[in-house]
Amino acid sequence: MKAYRRAKCSCGYDTLVTDGRTDTQGFSLKQSCPKCKGKLRLSADWIVRGQHNGERIWQNCGPSKKAAEIAIGKILEAKYTGAPLPKKESVITWEEAWVLLEKQNLATNSKKAYSVVKNSFGNMFSGNLANIKPAMVNKFIEARQAEGIAPATIALALGCIKRLYTLAMADLDARVEEYPNLLAAARNISKIKLPTYNNEKNDFWTLEEVHRLIDAAPKKLALFIKIMIETGLRPNNVYSLRFDDITETGTLVFEPEDMKAKKRFITSISKELMRDIRIYQMETGYREWLFPTHKGTKPVTHLKHHWVATCAKAGLEGTPHKLRHSFASNLVKAKVPLIEVSKLLGHSKINTTMRYAHIDRETLDNTLSEYQKLIRGNR
Repeated sequence: MKAYRRAKCSCGYDTLVTDGRTDTQGFSLKQSCPKCKGKLRLSADWIVRGQHNGERIWQNCGPSKKAAEIAIGKILEAKYTGAPLPKKESVITWEEAWVLLEKQNLATNSKKAYSVVKNSFGNMFSGNLANIKPAMVNKFIEARQAEGIAPATIALALGCIKRLYTLAMADLDARVEEYPNLLAAARNISKIKLPTYNNEKNDFWTLEEVHRLIDAAPKKLALFIKIMIETGLRPNNVYSLRFDDITETGTLVFEPEDMKAKKRFITSISKELMRDIRIYQMETGYREWLFPTHKGTKPVTHLKHHWVATCAKAGLEGTPHKLRHSFASNLVKAKVPLIEVSKLLGHSKINTTMRYAHIDRETLDNTLSEYQKLIRGNR
């Protein structure tokens, strides 16, 4: 009967070790991976493992080694006196909760943010989900902020941690009362507030700058930019476009395999863009995808090399997603109602569209001036 800590290596090696001494980053001070000679990261929890009356014992005792030693004493006492083992609370592990989460139908952005949690926070903690403390989560948030991770991504990651508890308790259903420590941990984690941040999208290109970008781009990227600025689609959706998605009347009907909210998207494109697409198809000889890989069997996932060179040539900075911000921002500056902009962007909530509502000082002053004239006219 011994106390162990779980040890994992980045190569996939997984074992139990009795020496729980670690450095400041949680790596074992004594042992290394026998496969790749890399460092072994130890879990926070101690595990008691052994046999009693032919029954296999595997008891999670939390981060305290003393608690593990006490548990061993009680088990040995029961073993030599013939008494039944002390009743212990069942546990749901971090790994089990992740299995539940990965079964969910997640959007691409959520998958990326959640992978940050699994790779970063998961290295800080492994074992009983009930042992996660608010201080540990706050430490994780502070570390991500220090790395310069976007506030919205941090907020999404915190939502992921909370979702683990929701899924674990939903899976337990009626048996959830058997897990009082898990319920208490879930309540404490739910009280952690999301980091506050300014979510306005103030960084966008004017139409003049977009045209400058198009002029500097090679044919394939130029078409990509034109579609982005005319439709406001997300970059990954434009990469996945097929020629069959565009009808002869200029309607773009897009039914993505992987898109936020899995929505069917319908919009219109100009006759000029229709002509550009047909010319592009004739010149390239592409049959299915607008932006295929070299083998032509699937669409590209990015045009990074061309993008970086084109931005440098045009004297501009930004990612392809900035074109979506520019689409929305220029519509708002053209005084298109926000409800219409929301529909064009495919947002399910008008609050999401409010991030793009950049009303410049001149427009505000004009609006206030018109209101003041109205007041004076009614006197």
